[in-house]
Amino acid sequence: MNRILIIDDDRELCALIGRSVLAENMEADFCCGGKEGLAKLKERDYQLVILDVMLPGMDGFETLERIRKESSLPILMLTAKNDGVSKVRGLRAGADDYLTKPFAMDELVARAISLTRRYTRFNRPEGGSPGSLLLTACALIWITVRSLRQTELLHCPQKNLTCCSSL
Repeated sequence: MNRILIIDDDRELCALIGRSVLAENMEADFCCGGKEGLAKLKERDYQLVILDVMLPGMDGFETLERIRKESSLPILMLTAKNDGVSKVRGLRAGADDYLTKPFAMDELVARAISLTRRYTRFNRPEGGSPGSLLLTACALIWITVRSLRQTELLHCPQKNLTCCSSL
C-alpha cells in the first residue's frame, strides 16, 4: 500500500483527502507544519507528499526546498496561491505537480495515483520492493541500501568493475 504525507494546516481538508485516497488503497499521514513534515519524512517511507504553500512557520516553498535537498520523492503542491509566479516558483523549486484550491477531489486523487505510480514504477524493479535497486554493469561498485530493519552492503561482481575501468 502506498503511503502519502499531507502537509497542510487545514485539518479537515487533510482528513478528507486521507479518506479519499484510502479508497484508492493509499494510506495518508498528515501534519500541520513544514518542520513537522520534515521530521515525519525521516521517520517513515512515503511515496508522495502533498504540500500546502501557506503554512505557519516554515512555508511550503522552504519545506519543498529542504525536501529536495535529500529526496526525489514526488511532491504535489496544493494551495490557494493560484498566480502564475507562485506556480512557476513551486515547479522550478522541485514540485512535480501544482493544484490550486478549490479543486475537485477526484482530480487530486487521480494526480496522486499518477505520481505514486510513476515514482514506484521507476524506483523498483518489476517484482521488487520499494527501495530495491537494479544494478547494471558500470553502475555502482558498492552501495549501501537502507531498509527499515538493517543496512546491507551489495557487492558488484568483478566483471562489472572491469567493464567500468574500460570506459
